[in-house]
Amino acid sequence: MLSSIQKNCFCFLAAAAFLESTPFQEAGSNAPPIYVVGTTHSTKDSPLLSLQTGLSPLLNQIEESDLLGNFDEAQHLIDQLLEKQSAVPPPVKEYLFKKKLWLYFKQGNDFQVAALTKKEPPDDPFSLLMLSAALRNLDRYEEADAVLGKLLSKEEGQGDQVLLEKGNLLLKTKRYIEADSYFEEVLKSSTSSDAIENASIKRVIAAFLAQDQEKASAALDALQSRKLTDPLYRSLLFYLNAQEHMLRGNTSLALKSLKESVRQKIADDMLKPLLAEYGHYSIALALEKTGKESEELFSQADQAFLTLIALGSQEEGLIGRGKNLLAKKMSGAGKDEIEGQEQEIILSLLKLPSEKAGGLALLLQAESEGDFKKKNERFLILLAGAEKDKKSSLALLHGFHLIRWAITLNQEGFLEESKLRFRESAQALTLFMETYPESPLFAKAALSFVKAALGTKEHLPQARKILASLRDKDQPEQALAKAYEARIALENGDDNPAALANTALESYEAALKKNPDNPSLKEARFILASSLYQMEELKKAKALLLNGNQEKDLTPLLPEELNLLASIAENERSYDERAAYLAYIAERHKSHPLAKEAAFRRYTLKEYLSGGRLEIKHLEQFTSDWKDSPRIPLAYYLIGLDYKQDRKSPEGKWIRKKSLTKAIEAFTKASSSFHTLRQGKLIPQDQEESLTLLSFNAELETGLCNFLIAKESKAAKKEVYLEYAREIFARLVSELQPETNQLPSVFKGWFLYMDAKLLLAEAEMELGSPERGRGHLSDAMEYLRRAGIKQGYYFTKAHYLTAGLCIQDSQYEEAMNHLLLAEQDTTGFTTDEKLDGAIKMGICLKSLGRLDEAMNVFSSVVNADAVSSLRVQAMLERAYIYKEQNRLDLYRKQLEALERMGGKWQAKAQQLLEEQYGEHRHH
Repeated sequence: MLSSIQKNCFCFLAAAAFLESTPFQEAGSNAPPIYVVGTTHSTKDSPLLSLQTGLSPLLNQIEESDLLGNFDEAQHLIDQLLEKQSAVPPPVKEYLFKKKLWLYFKQGNDFQVAALTKKEPPDDPFSLLMLSAALRNLDRYEEADAVLGKLLSKEEGQGDQVLLEKGNLLLKTKRYIEADSYFEEVLKSSTSSDAIENASIKRVIAAFLAQDQEKASAALDALQSRKLTDPLYRSLLFYLNAQEHMLRGNTSLALKSLKESVRQKIADDMLKPLLAEYGHYSIALALEKTGKESEELFSQADQAFLTLIALGSQEEGLIGRGKNLLAKKMSGAGKDEIEGQEQEIILSLLKLPSEKAGGLALLLQAESEGDFKKKNERFLILLAGAEKDKKSSLALLHGFHLIRWAITLNQEGFLEESKLRFRESAQALTLFMETYPESPLFAKAALSFVKAALGTKEHLPQARKILASLRDKDQPEQALAKAYEARIALENGDDNPAALANTALESYEAALKKNPDNPSLKEARFILASSLYQMEELKKAKALLLNGNQEKDLTPLLPEELNLLASIAENERSYDERAAYLAYIAERHKSHPLAKEAAFRRYTLKEYLSGGRLEIKHLEQFTSDWKDSPRIPLAYYLIGLDYKQDRKSPEGKWIRKKSLTKAIEAFTKASSSFHTLRQGKLIPQDQEESLTLLSFNAELETGLCNFLIAKESKAAKKEVYLEYAREIFARLVSELQPETNQLPSVFKGWFLYMDAKLLLAEAEMELGSPERGRGHLSDAMEYLRRAGIKQGYYFTKAHYLTAGLCIQDSQYEEAMNHLLLAEQDTTGFTTDEKLDGAIKMGICLKSLGRLDEAMNVFSSVVNADAVSSLRVQAMLERAYIYKEQNRLDLYRKQLEALERMGGKWQAKAQQLLEEQYGEHRHH
């Protein structure tokens, strides 16, 4: 079987160029065109010698211009003579007609040859032979065959040149075995060494095109034994040697032979097709190489096409340069060089009149778009306007584009859209594979289809069949196919993924020894390592990726591989190693889709929440460097949480004190950045819900910070911040208000609604609107009742707050009922909140005259193992009970103890002591 490179070469086979050369043995010479095919006329038979007119000088000028290559001048002189119809004898007219035909033919103007013979249909073998060759070059094969049939029916038309031309035509129409029979006939019947050499070469070409390696090798050996010296034949010989090397799989020797073929001193019309072949072959080889070697081959191809342009083949040269540029873009080679060439080549192609050049320009424009969506729009325009036979070829490039887009979307977290693009890619690639099952690009398309199938978890049985068909491909493709087989078995939950992975690993290692630079092996390595990681074979996966590199040089590794190594390190709890891999992606591969996520994941969530200065500084830098990352809202949210805390070093030294105003600033940015990202469609669909909730949470935290500032403030400032807080909580309640049937099981934002509702109730109570507060608490408890929630944080919080309102209204029995319900579950509450609940219970008991029970409750608060001002408040409450019980000594001692504590409690204690004892208190 032929490798993809070998088949590519057959696609660009330059044999056609030699078939399109002159059909005469004297190719490249200026032999007089009055020679009749198959005869040996000499110059004494020329009508020039028998003319006894005054035309001889003009005729000699025509011959001289022809010999010097001044074809246009020769044509002009012929036209001058033909205008003098009466003065030109019939033999000279016939000569001039043949000469004009010959000049057109030598100039490659096949259309004019056909047009001239249509006006004056020839009957002589020479003109008929030229007409047949011209029609063949114009791809008018049936007409060319009819002309040859007319020639072969003539007795004088059975010569070597006619047989060779018939063979050429059969080669062009891919009837290789029939063509070979005509060349063989020449070898049997001809006495001309030129004809025999020409037929020998054509037999080799026929065998190569028929992919008959044995016959081609034998014919080539026979040809080489002739020791050809003519540059044209030597060029052909080197060219055929290149094809032989390709068949044997030695691509470097093939390119070397092709280079020698181009170097021969041959006519430009012979050199042009060889240059085109050399350029296309260099592209094909460049796509299988990497790094500097690949870039050199692309540069080599560009030089070949530039030479073609210099030789006058502007369209072919520009199209070649366009294809080379397209291949470079697809391979990712020479990015800086591409930017300089791209617009120049596109504009040059657009100026050409041909549809092929225009289509290639549009394709390059599609590939030049930086945005995947715009690129896709251009592809769709191209596909819509393409003819049926070209649509499948475009579908291949479109499929590759969609694969790249899908992978990028997947890496950026847009999983649903990624699946859609994988699905579209599979459809495009299927169209190509069904249309061109023998294409040299079939294997590349097939493996891309498998990638798309894995991306969607669809078409896996079809992907398996395709992989089975690739088992007889060359080593690198086979290794990749086997890696994908193991991957599919793993995704499908089969029993044998481990065995398949081991087989794939063996195939990969064998291929690596043979051709370590093949890019398909990098893909095989990553697919295999991913499978091993999923099978929890962490050491094997890591060893495969690092390839025994003890120094851990990360330069050769792809960002995807580094990301996988980071996941392996995390599983092994090697967090420093994990951070190093992620930092390398973010710093060395900044334009890669994984970079922004790697930058955020450099530290764990736990490390961010710990509030270390290094981690927080990294978050702050992240918000500056990666403004389009979906992680930006979370980064600002974490910064906000950090500003809510006092931060000390492990040694107890202050790093910084909390700043609620800076926390508000960070939380506001968290919310606003979310809206900016959503407006720019930069949030993955599957992350939108969680980020929406994060945005609401950030707003809630903003309100809460305002509320906390208000509690720490007095007078006007307190009221201002309370109003800010109330406004935020009210807006959140309005936005999150659940429908009647939206219970927690279906309403994921219910906890935010409850937080906002309860905080709004508190804010109203602080602002002196207890009835509004009670209304919000009533709504909250009704929602909890409908949801069947009879415990938990929100249940407890609602009852605590309601108890406070009841106490304000002197509804102590009702307040106690709420407090008893609240005390069932205080999980999640701070010590202060629990102590506050106890004080409320004590106040209720005291107010109901149950003084001993109240004393026990207040004492439990005073004796609590906690640093809290509420313990002091409980001491004051105990003093009141002592007074009410007329236990004045204890009352006095409790107040004196409070006085010693200083602060506001000292002032309160002094006031009560003065009221009770006046000036005698110190006696």
